[in-house]
Amino acid sequence: MIIAPNFYWGSSDYYSSRNPRTLFPECYLLRFNNSRNFSAASDGLSNTVILSERCTSLGTGQDLNVRTAIISEVNVWTEPPSFCFSHKSGNTFRTDMLSDSVQPWSGQGRYFGYEKFNCVYFNTILPPNSISCDFGYARDPGVYTGILPPTSYHTGGANMTLGDGAVQFVSDTVQTDMEAVRLDSGGRGNVWGYEKNVSGRSPYGPWGALGSINGGESVTVL
Repeated sequence: MIIAPNFYWGSSDYYSSRNPRTLFPECYLLRFNNSRNFSAASDGLSNTVILSERCTSLGTGQDLNVRTAIISEVNVWTEPPSFCFSHKSGNTFRTDMLSDSVQPWSGQGRYFGYEKFNCVYFNTILPPNSISCDFGYARDPGVYTGILPPTSYHTGGANMTLGDGAVQFVSDTVQTDMEAVRLDSGGRGNVWGYEKNVSGRSPYGPWGALGSINGGESVTVL
């Protein structure tokens, strides 16, 4: 899985993902337009996560759990990551928070050649093996966002690849900030108007800093 954009913007014939924080700020059909070279990672390649493990589902509906599935239509535009996390119950989902629209599905990893962010990306917001949520903005069905932590079947964490090629194990208990709201809650305006915290220090603590190439945080893998 590749470090994720902040949000996903698309229509029936065009898909684009953008995030100034990553080496892959814009994706169109996996061609990675405007990708940066390693010199853009001023925080240091050894301090920047670019790839991770991600468990996939068999797609039968029988193995959907917090490692293999994404909960759809959970508002992560304006709610903090703790709201996504509140849908978790052990290794599965709280049934009292599910509805006709809020359901787990098996998109992550099953269609690796597909450019949608919830199929091929991860981000450093919730710790590894937490829970994944995505959300389509109701006023513009072509705009989506998600919280997509790395997942694995290892006990207590997941493996990551850093920009310098080193592989490190990151614990499920890595420090983050579950109450940091990442996107503005005002009127839509335009899709860029919804971005927040796209430069400078990450609002998600040391874990968020590891996903940022140039936030001024030389944070090593914990």
